[in-house]
Amino acid sequence: MELRQGSATQLPFGDAQFTKAFAVNSFQHWSSPAADLSEVRRVLRDDGLLLICLRMALPKKRMLAAPGMTEQDVQAVIELIAQAGFRDIRTERRNVGRDVVAILSRK
Repeated sequence: MELRQGSATQLPFGDAQFTKAFAVNSFQHWSSPAADLSEVRRVLRDDGLLLICLRMALPKKRMLAAPGMTEQDVQAVIELIAQAGFRDIRTERRNVGRDVVAILSRK
């Protein structure tokens, strides 16, 4: 395994080097989501898989609970993924002590 420091804005890899890319509870911190998704698409091979996991907001706010995404936020992320050229976009929802939405798509 080789580790490199980088950001979604400028990935330190050549074109089409990966078959899979994933981000877990970090997408909301990407500096330029639309451009960053295009950069992730660049490093994925044809038919590569993108997985983005998003922690959902709690129905009732609790002190010290980490913030989460709303249904509208999830829809906005799905739209950005489609605009970046990904296809076959689908979502899966799981409860792991808190609702999590996984967005899967192909290049």
